Amino acid sequence: MAIMNTVGVIAKFEAKPGTEQEMERFFSNGVAIVKQQPASTMWFAFRAGPTTYGAFATFASETDRSSLLSAGGPKLAEEFAALFTSPPTFEMVSILESRPDEMTLPIAQVVDAGILAIKKTLISTFELVKWSPVYDNPGSHSNLFMR
Repeated sequence: MAIMNTVGVIAKFEAKPGTEQEMERFFSNGVAIVKQQPASTMWFAFRAGPTTYGAFATFASETDRSSLLSAGGPKLAEEFAALFTSPPTFEMVSILESRPDEMTLPIAQVVDAGILAIKKTLISTFELVKWSPVYDNPGSHSNLFMR
């Protein structure tokens, strides 16, 4: 059973025009910090417009939220302050409802399932092409893909 995240934070960032690459680096640094947090922490960075960015995170406890805020967002925003037209905002929220079963599925399981599906598709496709009567026909277009 998944742990329900009960609290969150919404961060809003208004970037100076022309700082897109620096903002990507800012969020890359942010995800590195989030990866050090408990596995129940969910974090999403997004772009809402040409210069409007945000991040949304949910946590299983107030302690987890405080831990990320003391290590992450506000500190990182200070380091990258030159990118913003105004100081970022960090709004604390309470989670009323969520769909945790799908959200907290470990990424490795999703990746493994995707790779397995791709492998099955490739094997099935290979078997179809390999045993297809057209494969042995020298004038066949499918013959081009098997060389």
